Amino acid sequence: MVVEQYQTDIPRRPILRRFRIPVGPCRRCGRRVQGRHPLQTSDARGHPRPPWVPAASQLGPGAQAAAVLLNKHAGRSHGKVAACFRTLFGIDVSRGAGAQIALRAAARSGPAYQEVRAELRASGQVAADETGGRIGGHPAWPHAGVGDRATGYGTDPRRSAAALERTLGRDWGGVLIHDGFASY
Repeated sequence: MVVEQYQTDIPRRPILRRFRIPVGPCRRCGRRVQGRHPLQTSDARGHPRPPWVPAASQLGPGAQAAAVLLNKHAGRSHGKVAACFRTLFGIDVSRGAGAQIALRAAARSGPAYQEVRAELRASGQVAADETGGRIGGHPAWPHAGVGDRATGYGTDPRRSAAALERTLGRDWGGVLIHDGFASY
């Protein structure tokens, strides 16, 4: 008799992609122009004068997503994210690169965040709560709001209604539920 057994593992070898980027002066204005491949994750440029060299290395979308997830969801510092990448994948990432990845992800998420805020403002009722914590050794309060069709959250340096007011607006007229009590 033969039985099958399955095993799932995590690949530890990074994928290295090479892009050949055309770079040169614009025929009309003489300014430097640079092509872009759809899989590139950064428009970083290298030397501003000949020989125009684009930034030699960047992290791909999967690696960037992992860095943001480790930092924002798992709460790891940029230094610990860099150590994780070095240990698990042999990829050297600086703390500054990790911070830049998170900032770019936040900028790309801006439109989705505005959609969540609009959904919360359109909700007839919102359950809101906050909890205390620390970020970088400083007091911080994560605030959450759960509406009819959306859930949003943000962090504020104070425990106050101002964070919720920034999300819902002063003129919001729905039912606010906080710690099990409804305010009309």
